[in-house]
Amino acid sequence: MGIFFPKVIVKRSVYGRLRKHTYATGFQYETGGVLLGYKCLWMIFVTDFTTPRHLNCTGKMTFILDGKEHTWEMGRIRHRHLFPPRLVGVWHSHTTQDRTLSIQDGKANKVLANRFGDIISIIVTKKGTNDIRLTLYYVSKRSTTSIEAV
Repeated sequence: MGIFFPKVIVKRSVYGRLRKHTYATGFQYETGGVLLGYKCLWMIFVTDFTTPRHLNCTGKMTFILDGKEHTWEMGRIRHRHLFPPRLVGVWHSHTTQDRTLSIQDGKANKVLANRFGDIISIIVTKKGTNDIRLTLYYVSKRSTTSIEAV
């Protein structure tokens, strides 16, 4: 018996908005938020995400998710949908080409996985002059595994 990981589909408009948001930072500081979408069997559809409204939780090498701010933003997004999306993961950018989760990232992701069930974690890095790379991790209560980079 093998290990199965979900297929993750990121809506094209989400990818474009992530690219726009992270390029607006000039990759000079980390930014991030919550991923919203739907889980269906072994598929996760990412349909929206939150971004920080204030830069007080960002730094050159760190991003701290402000739970109150992103919960409020999630509620605002969910009310726009007939079938409200739910939290399916988190995302944050790196200012370097490093696509690995730090120890701090891993611990924070485990806390969320324990609370919300299995989630995905996406690291956004710069790719070329006008594109981004998404590195996806599948985070369960038991482990964290890289599933793909696009």
